[in-house]
Amino acid sequence: MICGRTFGFRLLSVTCLAAGLWLVGRVAFCTPSEQAHRAPEPSSARRTVVVVHTSRGDESFDAEIADTPADRARGLMERWSLPARAGMLFIFPREQHLTFWMKNTLIPLDMIFISHDRKIVGIVKKAKPLDTATRSVSGLSQFVLELAGGASDAYGIEPGQTVSFDVTIPVR
Repeated sequence: MICGRTFGFRLLSVTCLAAGLWLVGRVAFCTPSEQAHRAPEPSSARRTVVVVHTSRGDESFDAEIADTPADRARGLMERWSLPARAGMLFIFPREQHLTFWMKNTLIPLDMIFISHDRKIVGIVKKAKPLDTATRSVSGLSQFVLELAGGASDAYGIEPGQTVSFDVTIPVR
């Protein structure tokens, strides 16, 4: 015979376990429309085509523009994926020593640091997701192009190459 108290405890445990598994399943296996809802684009929702002039030829990327403090702070956080040839172009009012981190970023990224005259000054490759270590390159940058981890190697992107894009620089 099962005691009422033991039966109630087991029922409560099974119910909690089922609810927990349901929640984990909802987070890990959400649909693409739910993923889009969970990963909003910057409020500006502006885009530009970024062309990197490599030794192999021109490589084009469709980039979201992050040119406000809020958009730059959000960046590519909480995104489950990044399509091929897509990225985010961070635009700062002036050239400076820039540092980035991967807190709340779920996918590995290549960070391409670009000077005010649109030359690549350095690249951080395959930055580890969810890491709070700061990443930077030596030298000053005004722009940073983030692409999926490994893209710089796949497309032959290297320091010293030039980059083209059409954007308005925010006023200081």
